[in-house]
Amino acid sequence: MTTPERAFNGADVLIRELINAGVDTIFCITGAGNLAIVDALFRDGSIKIIYSHHEQAAVMEAQGYSRVSGKLGVALVTTGGGTSNIVTGVLSAHLDSIPVLVISGNESSFHCSNPSGLRAYGVQGFDSVAVMHPITKVSMRVKSVEEVASTFQALITSAMEDRKGCVLMDFPMDLQRSPAREAVRILQSAALGAGKEVEKLIATGVTELVKQLSLAHQPLLYIGNGCRDSKTSKKLLEFIEKNRIPYALSWSALDLFPTGHELNVGRIGIYGDRSTNILLQKTDLLICIGTRLAIPQVGYDKSDFGRNAIKWVVDIDPTECSKFDGLGWNILPVAAEDFIDSLTEFIDPNTLNADSIDSWNSSIQEIKSALPRIAQVGPMPKDGFI
Repeated sequence: MTTPERAFNGADVLIRELINAGVDTIFCITGAGNLAIVDALFRDGSIKIIYSHHEQAAVMEAQGYSRVSGKLGVALVTTGGGTSNIVTGVLSAHLDSIPVLVISGNESSFHCSNPSGLRAYGVQGFDSVAVMHPITKVSMRVKSVEEVASTFQALITSAMEDRKGCVLMDFPMDLQRSPAREAVRILQSAALGAGKEVEKLIATGVTELVKQLSLAHQPLLYIGNGCRDSKTSKKLLEFIEKNRIPYALSWSALDLFPTGHELNVGRIGIYGDRSTNILLQKTDLLICIGTRLAIPQVGYDKSDFGRNAIKWVVDIDPTECSKFDGLGWNILPVAAEDFIDSLTEFIDPNTLNADSIDSWNSSIQEIKSALPRIAQVGPMPKDGFI
């Protein structure tokens, strides 16, 4: 007796899409609501599964993986409590703009329609898409096997583009097991004409910024998590070292460049260094790239942030940029990499006042030496541990 050939199903479509997207690791907790997906992963064998001890941990592990690798982090959880447990991890990824895809199993699709307003979907399911909507970039439920590929592609495009973030794919268990025809891949494309408008915006802004850099005596870069992409951070460091411009890193971007790098001046804000906050108020040109400038960074009075500086904010999120309306700051709502590319192209080696920059860097070292970070800690315990 021969074993009948197993049908290609919705879970298989998802695994194919994950592989095509370059996913090689998934953090997972199994349950009845995602067993078909786990089975498809196991049968294919291309993707490593790391079994977590809690759903919140799975999402945070996916975050850590994304931060270190620069790739999309993926977590797989089951229905009911398995999905409700992810809220803290999802919120963390959302606030820190980390690209993470959470795949949640759910009850069968005919329960998810819930026309009678029942409190529970099937056994323990709930409207996870609605619950996660405010704390994700996009939250979507797969509604048919034919939509698995297009739903996945739309979600990972959102997670990885513009201001990156967390997305949720809710996948009812009956659709995971349903036979699937080979679907035509639907690729997302940018709106025609948008690229030229962005290029024009960047060119106009960078032209003005280069003029201000040529006149600045004490410029300072403030770099945030929006520069985490490996290509962006590499280009940025090359620009910094070539032009000898000192920089500070935001709290969520502390690991982008070494603490001991000669041009790294330290940390700004409530959790910052005394010396760095003094330098912030001495700078005459402050260029913030890829940081949302939250209250712990700028305080409650934005006018007192870099009070002597001409200020530039480069942030791809227009909503974040709107926080600075009416302050007279220079705002560029564009991607960090595009901005750095343009700045590198427009700036001439002779643009900057090299003598002033050298003097500024010497002054920075004097202030850091006078107010070392260890002095903020207080006397060291006798055992040497803080």
